[in-house]
This record gives sequence, structure tokens and C-alpha cells, in this order.
Amino acid sequence: MAEQVVLEGVVTASVRELRFSFGGVVESISVETGKTIAAGTIIVRLKRNELEKRHQLKLEAYNKIRATFEQLKKKLEGDDDPDKKYLMDRAQADLNSGVLEVEISQMELDGSDLKCPFNGLVVDDGGIAAGMAISPASFPIKVIDLSTLRVRADIDQDKMPLIGPESYIEFEPVSLQGKVYKGRVLGFIPSLTTGKSDKFMMQCVLEDVDSLLPGMKGNLKVFGK
Repeated sequence: MAEQVVLEGVVTASVRELRFSFGGVVESISVETGKTIAAGTIIVRLKRNELEKRHQLKLEAYNKIRATFEQLKKKLEGDDDPDKKYLMDRAQADLNSGVLEVEISQMELDGSDLKCPFNGLVVDDGGIAAGMAISPASFPIKVIDLSTLRVRADIDQDKMPLIGPESYIEFEPVSLQGKVYKGRVLGFIPSLTTGKSDKFMMQCVLEDVDSLLPGMKGNLKVFGK
């Protein structure tokens, strides 16, 4: 029969900071601390007027370059003069640069919407409000990445031999009476906490994390070898 080890487990997760890649003035913010959001949700939007005008200027510049390119191409078609070929190569380079500038301005326009790339829980809205001027270095929004929810527990070294790789576990949170979460052991991490050098941190992954939040504690049953 498998040896059973009972430990105090705690739910953990990674907290990620979301920021804009460039500065601007906030048009709207659609999240609040404590709100759960789905991947792809727009959480903050910057004012787009200046970006839209800049993008339009790049498009107009590209259209001029393209018109010049087509005229030159038609004029020099069939002419093998090396000097004229150089003019054509230069026109092609200008056209390529124009395309890149349009693409970059479109990326900036798209980047005016800050989206959450994962399912998460907002723990800090950064103090952002409409009308504020922000930069990439200021006002990060902190979101718990719900895909990283794990259960951790301190374990004495003498108990580690009782637990095999991928050992089955059951976690019973104190705050969710009657709820049992099943999972497996991922591995052991050396403790870097002063006074706990004789202990290791055991990390477990769960099959289901519905209703779990970081910080929740409970009994962690590990069914060993």
C-alpha cells in the first residue's frame, strides 16, 4: 500500500506585470482590482487620434513612393544600362522602406490597446485613470496568471524518499469545505529561506483549479511509493 504523507499546502501563482510598449494618454480602463479577465481582454486603451494621423501620413508617403516606383519601372523597362538599373534598385529600396514604415505605424496603432494574453485575476490596476499620461516604465497593471496556479508545501528531507516522481496528490482547501483537488507532484525545490535549509519545497500541479486563489491553505495528501 502506498505511503501517505500529509502536509500543509498553499496555493501559489505567478504575478505578471502588463505595460504598454510606448507612452500615451489613457482613453479608458476597463478592469478593476479583483476582477477575473479572459485572455485577449482589452484592459486599457490609449487615445488613438495622433497615432491614426501618423499612420495616415505613412500611408500617403507610401502611395507617393509606389507611384514614383511604377513610373520609373515603366520608363526603364527593357533598358539594361547599369546606371539606370541602380536607379531602379534605389527606387525598390525606397518602396521597401515605405512598406516597413506603414507596418510599424500599424503596429503602434494596434499597440494602443493593452490586452491581457492569459486568463487572469487583476490584483493591482496600477492606479491608472482616463486622461493620465503614462509611459512604459510607469503604472504597471499586475495580474495573476491563472494558468500558473500550483500547490506548494515544505517537506522534511527524511520524507522525500517516501514520495516518487509523479506521485498522486489530493488538496483540500480550508476555505472550500468539501472540495478535493487532485493532481501530481512536479518536483522539489531547495529552500532559500533562512532557518529552513533542512527543508525542501514540493511543487504540485492540479487537474482542476476552479475557484482556487493564491494564498489558500489546506491539507495536502501525498500518496507515495
